[in-house]
Amino acid sequence: MWAELSEKLSDLVDASIKYGGGPTDVKDRLLNSSLALGAAEQSERLFAEASRIMEEERETEETRRQVEAAQEQLTDLKAALVAALKAAADTWISDTKDRT
Repeated sequence: MWAELSEKLSDLVDASIKYGGGPTDVKDRLLNSSLALGAAEQSERLFAEASRIMEEERETEETRRQVEAAQEQLTDLKAALVAALKAAADTWISDTKDRT
């Protein structure tokens, strides 16, 4: 997803985007989006590790349900983040084209 977005922006806005160049507002938006996606992915890794540890220590049914619910929320959050990022990219591209 991230590579696809950066390639699209590079093709439509400025070829230097994929090398860290391009308009400042686009770079700032990409950086903030990257940080948000990175945080979601880190949370996924933490949940996976917590689940592994809980299995080894014989977690309770309630604890397992709580972890599963949290994992579902994280999955939904990540999907919403990706959808918002795609929508934002379309807006960035449109805004940038309007300025040129």
